[in-house]
Amino acid sequence: MLKPPTPLDKRGLLVVGEGLDGSGKTEVMRELARRLRDRGRGVLLTNWNDTVEIYNIVQELTATGEATPELRILLGAAERAARYRYEILPALERGDVVLANKYVVSALAHACARGHERDFVLRAYRFAPPPDLTLYFDVTPEVALERKLARGSIGFWESGLDRRSDSPLDELIRRYDRGGISGDDLSRSFVEFQSSLRYVHMVELEGSAAVARIDASRSLATVVEEAFGVLEGVLAGGAP
Repeated sequence: MLKPPTPLDKRGLLVVGEGLDGSGKTEVMRELARRLRDRGRGVLLTNWNDTVEIYNIVQELTATGEATPELRILLGAAERAARYRYEILPALERGDVVLANKYVVSALAHACARGHERDFVLRAYRFAPPPDLTLYFDVTPEVALERKLARGSIGFWESGLDRRSDSPLDELIRRYDRGGISGDDLSRSFVEFQSSLRYVHMVELEGSAAVARIDASRSLATVVEEAFGVLEGVLAGGAP
């Protein structure tokens, strides 16, 4: 599954949603899927870590301290490769619109922000063809933090707590689960980590003709309207 893709005569469209945690991309992609279905389009909406069996293995190995950073990258790539082979590729061959919530750019950003080599990640993800369109939902880390706090929680991984060197990873996870990390510490770590992600996003997407950058600090309805307008143009044969 991790081998480079063979050329395929796909009739569908691969649309990727990227952005920080808290950018609203999940809600927007869900609404785009609904609108396309209402218009009679075949749609596959697929999310990060949808293959729960592999995701659970990663979590178990991480919690026990058995998963090295490189192993987590490879298992993450295996999760996405399985989803590509058994869900995304058949949908593209059917002529559906595939809406992928996070894709290779997210994998690169999370790995590079944690100090891993970019080439190693690209080799692991060489199975993944480039998207036909990337919708980048752009917000500042501070806006993303406000939204996460309004929803009541900041996740362990999205805050980058695993980058801390003061304790082993399994101990940090236990402290987080017990509420042993202060809110201020968690918020500060979130902003620092999301800033690193945003930097990698900008570098990786710069110069690509298939990227639409959308100001996602506005209302959900406004962002959906703009994103759907871009998507309709591409479906009609235009450029983003």
